[in-house]
Amino acid sequence: MKKFGLFLCLSLLFAFTGCSDSDDVEEQGGTVLAKPSVTVTTTTPSSFKVVWDAVSNAESYKYRLTQENETGEEITVQPEMSTSATALAFSDLSPRTKYILRVRAIAAAGSGLSDSEAAKVFATTLDEKPTELTFDKIAVSNVSYQGADVEIIPAAENLYYWQVVENSLVADKSDREIVEALKDNITELTSGRVTTSVSGLKAETQYTVVAFGYDLDKGQKTSAVARLAQPFTTQADSRMTIQIAVGAVADNKVRVTFTPSQADGAYFADVVAAKEIAGKSDMEIVALLQGKYGPEMTDISRNGKFEGDFAVEDKTNYTAVAFGYSGADKELTTRLFTSEIKNGGTDADVSEAWANMECIYGTYNDGSPAIGANVYPNEHTNSIKMGMLTLTGSASSLEQLGMTAEQLRDKILKEGQTLPDDLKQDDGSYQPTYRVEYSKVYLIANVAVDAAGKGGEVNWFIVKAQASAQGKPEILGMSERNDDGSGGGDIPPATSDAWADLSATWEVQNGEAVIFFDCAPNQSTTAIRYGAWSLKIPAGSLAELDLSEADLRAMILTDGRQLNMENLYAGFKASAGQAWLFAIVASDAAGNYGEVNWIISQLPAELSGTSGSCTTLGESDKNDASGGQIQLKSAAYEDYLGNWTLISAGSTEISGTQVKITDNKLTYAIRIEENVKGQSYKVYGWNTDSAFAEAHPFVMDYDPTEEEGISGWIGIPLAQKLVTEEKIDWTLCPRFVLNNNYYYYSNTDMKQAFIGASEASGMVVILGSTYTFDVGSAQMMAMSIMGLDNTNPQAQPTTRPLETTHAIGPFILVKDTPATAALKRVRAGRTIDALSHLASVRSGFARFSTAATLSENGASTQRVIKQMATRQAAGEPDGVLGAADPSKPRMTILRR
Repeated sequence: MKKFGLFLCLSLLFAFTGCSDSDDVEEQGGTVLAKPSVTVTTTTPSSFKVVWDAVSNAESYKYRLTQENETGEEITVQPEMSTSATALAFSDLSPRTKYILRVRAIAAAGSGLSDSEAAKVFATTLDEKPTELTFDKIAVSNVSYQGADVEIIPAAENLYYWQVVENSLVADKSDREIVEALKDNITELTSGRVTTSVSGLKAETQYTVVAFGYDLDKGQKTSAVARLAQPFTTQADSRMTIQIAVGAVADNKVRVTFTPSQADGAYFADVVAAKEIAGKSDMEIVALLQGKYGPEMTDISRNGKFEGDFAVEDKTNYTAVAFGYSGADKELTTRLFTSEIKNGGTDADVSEAWANMECIYGTYNDGSPAIGANVYPNEHTNSIKMGMLTLTGSASSLEQLGMTAEQLRDKILKEGQTLPDDLKQDDGSYQPTYRVEYSKVYLIANVAVDAAGKGGEVNWFIVKAQASAQGKPEILGMSERNDDGSGGGDIPPATSDAWADLSATWEVQNGEAVIFFDCAPNQSTTAIRYGAWSLKIPAGSLAELDLSEADLRAMILTDGRQLNMENLYAGFKASAGQAWLFAIVASDAAGNYGEVNWIISQLPAELSGTSGSCTTLGESDKNDASGGQIQLKSAAYEDYLGNWTLISAGSTEISGTQVKITDNKLTYAIRIEENVKGQSYKVYGWNTDSAFAEAHPFVMDYDPTEEEGISGWIGIPLAQKLVTEEKIDWTLCPRFVLNNNYYYYSNTDMKQAFIGASEASGMVVILGSTYTFDVGSAQMMAMSIMGLDNTNPQAQPTTRPLETTHAIGPFILVKDTPATAALKRVRAGRTIDALSHLASVRSGFARFSTAATLSENGASTQRVIKQMATRQAAGEPDGVLGAADPSKPRMTILRR
């Protein structure tokens, strides 16, 4: 295993241990070599690996692999072969099969020694389809200041990865985040019980153990992440400490003073070039110095306080190093202490990549405190490594922590988490946050990494967490280079006329209430950021929430999420009677932001039906809560004649008996011609089978009657027989969604399956009417051409081969305009998405509540195709606001 959290797994224990037998022994006389102790390390459905310690005086090893069949007989898989290695890997094996490996040590010819007995070890390959991995036991014992014993027992012999990590790195993290943080460390997997010791842990630090199934080939987890039931804390390090004081460099010399905490303490001390030890662990630095000085290392050891002058070269940085060391045991007797010596050097391995930081603070949705940073990378930055350390007391500099910038840089590069893309903001910055405790002190640091994988200098700040939910953190110190104010964190003023109206509706999906907000953007808008908060107590204004519009705008620009401009809506699970605050800030093509828009909407106390409008409790002065949806006008018969582009609200994609409902808009070039003057029209081209639709138009009615002050309504009666080919009547039939099914009725008599009117801007809006069927009351969504056998009413209808998608209403018709321009015009004016909540729109169409009869004998032919939900509530609220609570952004920028 690799390092993570400043420790090394120095020993490995594996799933199976070797056991011996006495077969395959070759008698040679003399002293017999020791039998190898063979251990199975990793097992998969098609392979396993083994290792063993080198046997003294062995020249080589011979091994043989056999397989045990159902009767217990052994079949040779690999005949005896020779190797000088102490590890083997076998592949192309059968799953769920028991294998037997024999290994013996071979003595050199003429040595007078005899070959060893054969060590025999069993390995059973795994099932190709392993069950979901769980763990019967994850335990830790014998905890010291730098290590602990770990025991892991999986419920089944699946491949898994385990690691001991600092608890702060995985606390409150999801399984996906934990796996992503550890992913780079995973090079070897385990498949059985683990009982081992880990060392290299930090004193007085909280750790946990994580374990999860993993697929190395696919690079993904295969089980949930299991953890130690309770994190453990390492003991205090009672070993000697060494203070290092560095003087100024003069005449190519620097005076360094080493002061151990024990008056006569023995330790090693030296000054080395910084680039020699850059990126190395403590033990790697010790090994480097041991290799450099050899036996003379003891001559450089010190006893008690030592002060001396060390030679340094121009334009070269150095590091003073001190540590207690046992040559006999080859281990540190203290931790390693360092202090940097700046002498005008530049490290070749340091990149120009850099990221400024602003401290931010706030609370999570559960009310717990959080501290984080807005991180602004420069143009050299490709990725950012980030980490947070909990300090035991107050400090304003790294020196007070006994740490150099180089050490912190190395630590972040080795142990820090690469900031994931889901933390990236629209302006290219990142916003990582960490769960903290009130009044504790934390060090937050990052290292930016360039495209070549080279890290830049470390950037950091030390912050004392807020004392309470109403408090404010205190920045105690930060990097000299850090720009906590000019890195892009200031909220830009409103310099654009980009704007979008807001409206809100509710639906019931799978028995749960959902609230949606819809946006109707103006022509300048190309992007929208939004925020959504549920309210503890309904409010009619921002003032009741202790918010100003400036505060709300800053919240959106700092913490808001990007709205999908294809949908122009977002949905959230809610409850009856609940009130919500929605807020948005639109931006134009140049990236300039407009003013904030907001609306406070409330669901009805009792939800009747499947959807409806929310009550608007308060809104921006400029907001049009109708979303600019429908403003109808009267229309003459001649107004509907001509060429139009039809734009749908969405579409159904049909595959066999499955239908996927999407937001993909369809456009048809349709033509409306006179049928019976003043009474009806012929409509051409309304279908994905365009050739058929051009050859066989359907009939649309015109009604001059005035209702609700509007005349010139249009209606589409269904079903309509379009043409008969041999015994097949090709018939236009209605379609609707109900109870998660997509229905069509092939012999209905709907006088107005779809109804429409002319809109104030000259567009035409057509919506499906509501009808009551034997399966329930539903709204018409689409129409499709079905082939009905006129000789057999019970025969299964057929569909046109080219009719693989259906246009879903509401529909908007734009006259004498190409499809691309029509879509742009709809976007700039009355958007289809703003019409998609039919319940709120129907109130503008007086006759939508009018029921129509089905066929007189009630013998409607019902067909069902399973379908997917039309739109999902996938959003999470930004938190809960209430009139009694001081309201502030989730994360507030804090500058020193």
